[in-house]
Amino acid sequence: MTLRRNTNGVTVVTGAARGIGLAVARRLGRTSSHLLITDIDGAALEDAAHDLRSEGLQVRALPADLTSPAAAADLGSAADELGQWSNLVHCAGLAPFMTEDSDHMLRVNLLSTAQLLDTFEKRLTGGEVAVCIASISAYRTLPATIDADLIDPTAGDFLERLCNTVAYHANPRLTYAISKRGVQVMCQERAKRWGRAGSRIVSVSPGGADTRMAARSPLRGDDTAFGRRADPDEIATVVEFLTTPAASYITGSDILVDGGARANYLHHAEPAKRAKWLDATSS
Repeated sequence: MTLRRNTNGVTVVTGAARGIGLAVARRLGRTSSHLLITDIDGAALEDAAHDLRSEGLQVRALPADLTSPAAAADLGSAADELGQWSNLVHCAGLAPFMTEDSDHMLRVNLLSTAQLLDTFEKRLTGGEVAVCIASISAYRTLPATIDADLIDPTAGDFLERLCNTVAYHANPRLTYAISKRGVQVMCQERAKRWGRAGSRIVSVSPGGADTRMAARSPLRGDDTAFGRRADPDEIATVVEFLTTPAASYITGSDILVDGGARANYLHHAEPAKRAKWLDATSS
């Protein structure tokens, strides 16, 4: 099957008020008929929309809490009003320091992802691309059976089943690693359905960008091969590539964009530091 691309269509970006989401919106907006951006922070989102419009981009801003099923449906309807969607980039999420409520983090990072993908999967016509932002944390060691528990976060017994597999409560970093592994797993599981429709779905795992979310991350610039964190636009550049015909055979994969941080942990870190990073259950 030859995959076609919906050129000049609508690009939807979540978590677009700042950081990677804003950088992605700026890049993809240049080749999209319209940008539909969303974030839970309405004031910051409107500031971002103002900046993007000043650059000549066609932007609609829709503040939303994507943990609500209605919010995902509203976003899909808003995209319909603008035209046929071509790209969906899901950047919204919570980092470990942003909440002490593990279940809330899972709802934000996993449930919202599933609901959003369900909404836009119903609108596939061929050529669309979804890119979900995961994390290098998903590469930490987790229980071998956990992937099966992460495929459908919308299931009523999801949290109960997950808790039976791994005791994630009171460990925000473990919860975060689980949630981002879940993002990767959902993209993998959906790839065949999307491919049969002529569309693609991938995840991207940053290893620490220079954003507000990463400011309190244990991953420091010195942990990378380059001795620095990524600029958000360096992540956005990879996302942009994945939406182009040049990436037509990439689907169901995770692209690790970490500046060599994982390689550094595996091959150059002191044993105690390497072991602590690899063990997702460590705090």
